Amino acid sequence: MIRRFILKLFILLVIILLPYYYLKNKGYLVLIKDFAYNNFSKFGELKKIDIFGNYLLSEQFLIGYINIKIGQKLYDISPDNIRYRLLELNEIKEANVSINYSGIIKINIIERKPFAIWWNQNLPILVDDEGNEILKISDLKKYKNHVIIFGQNFHNKLKIFLDLFKQFSLYNETKSLHYIGNRRWDVYIENDVVIKLPEKNIDIALKKSEEVLKRFKYKDRIAIIDLRLYPKKIFLKLKNNI
Repeated sequence: MIRRFILKLFILLVIILLPYYYLKNKGYLVLIKDFAYNNFSKFGELKKIDIFGNYLLSEQFLIGYINIKIGQKLYDISPDNIRYRLLELNEIKEANVSINYSGIIKINIIERKPFAIWWNQNLPILVDDEGNEILKISDLKKYKNHVIIFGQNFHNKLKIFLDLFKQFSLYNETKSLHYIGNRRWDVYIENDVVIKLPEKNIDIALKKSEEVLKRFKYKDRIAIIDLRLYPKKIFLKLKNNI
């Protein structure tokens, strides 16, 4: 009997005191609810976009191009798709995209490095040293120190030629290159000297050019070194005013 009485009394006290306890602690419940909303309602959403390595392309352009927005659900974002889309741009050589599930996307970009201005029928286009077109340009002053390339269909020949040409000191004096007849190069260097190279034996022709330019009697006098028939023949044209 006593046990039953105590049990009934306990149940009665719980019924009476529970509403009081709830009302007293309602403020704490509100705080807990607000904390949960503020910290978990946006869980899984994009909070920040970090882009590294972009110099030719602005961050604003890139974010618009890949078409992702702050607040977008992370499960709707594919790093692979972003990477493939970025690689469609001529300016970008490689890209790495990763998602941090705290809501941060990191995009690391390797842009193509401008080597020269291709003067394509009066339409200047930046190209890298592998012959890849990067972008059309309107501000030539910005790239005034770059080599200028004339001619057509040189793109898959440029890297092979430059890998050979870089072995010679003349490379550092180059002002412009002219790819002629889809088969050979003319090189324009400092002091208004033109070197007409043959189709083959380019390395020995470049070596011969350096030897000629180092000879005292030809110093500052040469206008053209014609090596198109080298090693059989070599022709020199001197400047008219010297």
